[in-house]
Amino acid sequence: MKSIKEAARVSMITKRLFASKMPGRFEGKFYNDMGANRSSIPIGFAGRPEHIAKTIAFLADRDSSEYIIGQNIVADGGTTLVLGIHANVLNSLSNSSFKK
Repeated sequence: MKSIKEAARVSMITKRLFASKMPGRFEGKFYNDMGANRSSIPIGFAGRPEHIAKTIAFLADRDSSEYIIGQNIVADGGTTLVLGIHANVLNSLSNSSFKK
């Protein structure tokens, strides 16, 4: 906490499915298919390296991110939101099947 007064800030970026080099001929198809599946990635496309670079630039800009300290920024195109929804649906399905 003392370091905060001295302008030290620590934050973290968590990424999910991001297009990167993948061996073989499936690279483009994999990322395009996964990204187009809005039940997996609501924004409709897999992340690209520049999305992480822009997030890093935002955090590095002390004026823009002045009040953000010690946070985990999740860059996932909304995947975290749908994972939570899927978990609730699966949980309710498993609970109802056990009651029979």
